[in-house]
Amino acid sequence: REEVLASSIQTLAAFPDRRLFAEDVIWTGNDEEGFHTSHRILSVAHNTGYSAFGPPTGRRVVYRVLANCFVKENMICEEWLLRDDLSVVRQLGLDENAVVAQLAAQDRARGRTEEPVGEIDCVLGQTTPRVLPPPSSEGFSIEDFVRRTMHEVWNWRFFNRINECYAEDFCWHGSASRELYGRAEYLNWVIALIAMFPDAKFTIDHLYWLGDDTQGYRTAMRWTLVGTHNGYGIYGAPTNKRVRLWGITQHRIENEKFVEEWTLFNELDLLKQLYLARHKEQE
Repeated sequence: REEVLASSIQTLAAFPDRRLFAEDVIWTGNDEEGFHTSHRILSVAHNTGYSAFGPPTGRRVVYRVLANCFVKENMICEEWLLRDDLSVVRQLGLDENAVVAQLAAQDRARGRTEEPVGEIDCVLGQTTPRVLPPPSSEGFSIEDFVRRTMHEVWNWRFFNRINECYAEDFCWHGSASRELYGRAEYLNWVIALIAMFPDAKFTIDHLYWLGDDTQGYRTAMRWTLVGTHNGYGIYGAPTNKRVRLWGITQHRIENEKFVEEWTLFNELDLLKQLYLARHKEQE
């Protein structure tokens, strides 16, 4: 907790007028086993102090944070936090490539080493992704709907499921302040991401929800995507670097369709991983 406190004070020093607006909290649990909570927060602040990105710029920033916590006996025991850092860097008017190089140099100075990697288990041998068992009950199951849709879209590459499971006016709010509207724009984003990491494997690490069939559902999902940067796209020429993206997503689901989504993932860290891979090649 001392490290968390130090990080929080650093943020306050860099953005002393920061205001946090709670947009939603999705939760599950009880007093005995503990609670899992997913917080969606919008932050507004001016950069008048030093931050990890450099000297103050005086600029105003608006960015989103997603934080999933495990709470027991009124104590936060674990937290998974994602802040839209890439959006912050851009709003500060900084050169994101220079910031990535600076952060990568700091990692090297700290002696950060490569994590060991094995095979990506999107498929077994030369077969196909695993087949999920049929739903255990009749009627609409929110858990089966989310897990099956994610697995079929991201692992089976059944992109037609987007037209079937997403509302026509679906809204997507993502990392780097991306805003997508409609199934076509979302489909293009999914295809573009998989094109850059063609062997990508998507895994749901934790999922819970609030709601019912009548009022709709709000879901919280923590996920991991593992893949090799072998394709072209917004992250530049392929580096053949194995990367691990992890993210938090909140969905709003009504009438058995996804109607809105908020997603953040470790995008600035991804850029740093790819920078280190390119720098290593140059050496």
